[in-house]
Formats: sequence, C-alpha cells, structure tokens
Amino acid sequence: MTIMNSDKILMCQDVKSLFLKGDRGEFEILENHSPLIGVLTEGDIIIDWDKAMPITRGIVRVYNNECMILIDKEHEESMPKENQKK
Repeated sequence: MTIMNSDKILMCQDVKSLFLKGDRGEFEILENHSPLIGVLTEGDIIIDWDKAMPITRGIVRVYNNECMILIDKEHEESMPKENQKK
C-alpha cells in the first residue's frame, strides 16, 4: 500500500487490510481484492485495524494486489513516525 499526496509519498508498506470511507459507503480492501478505482471522502484510512490516518478526500486504485491512495490533504502529525517518509 502506498499513500501519497501531490508532493510526496507519505507511507509505503505491506498491509493485511485497509478500511476506507468512499463516496458510495465504507469498504475494506484485503489481499487479492478485485481491481477497483474509488473516490474517498472525509474520514480515516484504517490500516490493519491498528492505525488510523485522517484524510479530507482522495482517490484509491487497487490493481494486481497493489493499492495506491492519492489524498488531497494529509495530517502527518497523526501518522506513526516509523511510517513517515522524509
């Protein structure tokens, strides 16, 4: 999973699950998920049911067992320090 904004990569790591809030409801992405492109709305990206990253909006793409999330506005102070990219 990769989370980025227009300036930089904020997080890049292997995860078991992602829980997202989309424009058509909430959904979870697991290993071998079907290809998907979706619009994310304000809420938290829940990573492995352990970490949360608040966002205002974004886009998610899942393809070939890889997930890429482009977010409009990020809150780096809420990210675990070990996951922040410099």
